[in-house]
Amino acid sequence: MKIILLKSIEKLGKKNDIKNVKPGYARNFLIPKKLAILANEKALIAIEMRKKALKAKMKIEKDKMLKTIKKLNGLVLNISIKTGEKGRLFASLYDGDIINKLKKKGFKGILDGHLKLSEVIKKTGKYSGVIDMGFKKKASISINVKSKKSKK
Repeated sequence: MKIILLKSIEKLGKKNDIKNVKPGYARNFLIPKKLAILANEKALIAIEMRKKALKAKMKIEKDKMLKTIKKLNGLVLNISIKTGEKGRLFASLYDGDIINKLKKKGFKGILDGHLKLSEVIKKTGKYSGVIDMGFKKKASISINVKSKKSKK
């Protein structure tokens, strides 16, 4: 019996795959649990349209990501932060902090995990990082951490 999977099922297939399974397995397990539907002509047309729409959406997302990566490549991000003696920060700067700074500068689509810092930032100085947003493209950025002057 031909079915279309509505959810990914381990050892059977991924969502939207068309599979041949035993009729009893389809009727008694997959279809009642809404894991699959019968692969009739109407369903096949609907799944093809869904795949085309998903492909178009992925292309748009890829274009946005590539534009963002192009803008980010070679960026120097200046960060002023309160420091203690000898330029040591009161709290370390992590990749999530840097990503928030980039978002405030207007770079959208960067998620936690996209940025890999060369080291944890614990004091003032120059640091580097690599942003990998997928699609086999990466951007290198520089982070310049300066001591914020206190107002007296």
